[in-house]
Amino acid sequence: MKRYKSFTLLEGFLSILIIAILSFLFTPSQKDNNLTLAKNQLIEDINTVVFRASIDDIFQNNKDFYSDLWQIKFSKQINNKKVVSYAIYANIGKTKSLNKKDKTILNPINYKSLTSGGYYGGLDTNKSSREVYLSSRYKIDNLKLSKNCSRYSSLRLFFDSLGRIHINNTGRLAKGICKISLFKDDIEEKICIYSQTSFVYSC
Repeated sequence: MKRYKSFTLLEGFLSILIIAILSFLFTPSQKDNNLTLAKNQLIEDINTVVFRASIDDIFQNNKDFYSDLWQIKFSKQINNKKVVSYAIYANIGKTKSLNKKDKTILNPINYKSLTSGGYYGGLDTNKSSREVYLSSRYKIDNLKLSKNCSRYSSLRLFFDSLGRIHINNTGRLAKGICKISLFKDDIEEKICIYSQTSFVYSC
């Protein structure tokens, strides 16, 4: 009589246990993935503002011309609350609040501007796309910008049509690689930007 080989109950149990352990080890959790998602979103939005800067070619012959350029402004506090967010705009009107002369970029999904409540002076999600609020969407608790691309406590990057980054309130061009650090639960992810070309990548 011909015999057929088969798994015993113990062998089957061990196989399922091994598969479960491997799945647990190699499947990234959503909690840890939030930092990567925030970083990838920011890289995409930086590329967007660099593209808009190259098209608009904003330039005026005065010492403060850089303030008219497309910029990304980071904020770590809104209405005395710890909120990491960012806004993308060209401050043509040279005012602290949004006006008709200013230019913003709309999220193609919900048609809301990529400007945070810090730009409007309050937590106004009716005007802002929710994705720019990194704290609430991705649980980001801190952000830092390298000193070679910022001045004092200012967390802004200005982009001209040639892809060069200008330093706030100086009129000077940034040098080297600008680094943006995102933090979540003491874990850090970095974004690097070549200051002379605005080539952006994860570093």
